[in-house]
Amino acid sequence: MSIIELDSFLSNCIDINCLSRSKTINGFSIGSESILEELSYIYDLSPKVIYTHLVNNIKLLKSTQDKYYKDLLHKLVLFELGINHISDYSKKIINLNV
Repeated sequence: MSIIELDSFLSNCIDINCLSRSKTINGFSIGSESILEELSYIYDLSPKVIYTHLVNNIKLLKSTQDKYYKDLLHKLVLFELGINHISDYSKKIINLNV
C-alpha cells in the first residue's frame, strides 16, 4: 500500500466538512468511524500496521491535510464573523469596501 494511495483513500473518506462518510463493503455498512477497519479489510493487514504506516508518513498525506486546512480556514472565517455554531447563523450584510 503506497502512501499516495492511502492519502487518496483517506481524503475520499471524509467530506468537505472533514466528517467521516459511511462506507459499504460487499453490501454491508461498516459505519463512519471505521476507516482503519476498512483499510484492514481491503489490504488484509492489521489496523495497527496501517496506523503505524500513517503515523510514520503523516507529512506525506497532502490531500488529506489540504481538506483539514481548508476546514480550519472556514471555521476561522466563521468565528471572525461571530458564528460559533450553525444555529447562531442569521443573514448579515457586510460591506467589504471599507
